[in-house]
Amino acid sequence: HDYFSIAPYYWPNPNTPDGLPYIRKDGERNPRKQQVSDQAELSRLINAVSNLSLAYRITGKEEYAASAARFLRAFFITPSTRMNPNLNYAQAILGMRVGSSRSVACMNWCRRSPLRAAADGSCQRFRTSPGSSRRSNNSPSLPSR
Repeated sequence: HDYFSIAPYYWPNPNTPDGLPYIRKDGERNPRKQQVSDQAELSRLINAVSNLSLAYRITGKEEYAASAARFLRAFFITPSTRMNPNLNYAQAILGMRVGSSRSVACMNWCRRSPLRAAADGSCQRFRTSPGSSRRSNNSPSLPSR
């Protein structure tokens, strides 16, 4: 349930049998980062919730708000499926450390989500929707700001 990613500029060490500890190759992004990172899943969640929020804003159909709320509950609230609220394993350098002060920086892309600016107002509106406050899977309703 922890968010995990490897530091992008660290590669397996060619001088050790197990490749550990990873070594820095400045300016060379390790393609394995995309294979083992949770960034793609979180990005899909952000885009899905943004799209559903916009659909609710445009149409007023409660099913869009309810679907967005289900995604958010599953990813952030329901104990069996939620992501732990930390970045302890983000920007890991294998063989040296997991997590670092740079872990927060790896979430910087969330602010730049293509639909985020447009969806911000939609998300505020969908919070008042009956669909966003339905309880499912014994989850609490969405937290308020």
